[in-house]
Amino acid sequence: MNASINTLSFTYATIPGGALAVAPCIDGRLLTELVKALDEDGIAGTFGGLVPEYFNYGPLDAYFAGRGHTLGDVPGHIYVLGCECGEVGCNPVTAVVTMLDETVLWSQLTGWDTPLAMGPFQFDRPQYESAVRELVTRLATGRAS
Repeated sequence: MNASINTLSFTYATIPGGALAVAPCIDGRLLTELVKALDEDGIAGTFGGLVPEYFNYGPLDAYFAGRGHTLGDVPGHIYVLGCECGEVGCNPVTAVVTMLDETVLWSQLTGWDTPLAMGPFQFDRPQYESAVRELVTRLATGRAS
């Protein structure tokens, strides 16, 4: 396991059609770029942020805590990236979120239905929850910047 504590933040971009896409950053690096770096052959397609306008994630504070809308039978299994087209099911990256007393883990990252050679990521829980609160506030105001 990665013994260091990671930091979570989000970037926001308006995509064609005017919807807002949200992409996680880990330690200041876009998750889209971290995943793309694993695709040496360039065959995986292009990843993009999550577009809450296009998919009902439910309340995002619950979603990023691994509660609410999750994938399959695994508790906490969520989309963390979608396709650049805005469709989350087209080319997603998923992770299992585990909320612990002091930390939050993102583990079992998959893309292209294959385990990714990255993570797990461990976040300080107060910092993680603060980043998610900021995400919720930004989306409520519709601000991309």
